Amino acid sequence: MSETVTLHVAENTAAYVGWKLFIEVANAEKRHVYHGQGHELSGDRKWILDTYAECLLAVTDPRARMARAAGDTA
Repeated sequence: MSETVTLHVAENTAAYVGWKLFIEVANAEKRHVYHGQGHELSGDRKWILDTYAECLLAVTDPRARMARAAGDTA
């Protein structure tokens, strides 16, 4: 008997992994990105876009993200 394997293509993309990381960051920073989550801070448009871009960069090119972070503090 053969087994059926389900492949979730979207879950294998950098965009999806970046999104999951973004959700983790939002939760860690107690920000909500969906209505009714009950966190203290809302994620405004700038925060959402900047944070997702940083998460996507962390997934696609971790070294560039680290260099950017070092440049921000210098």
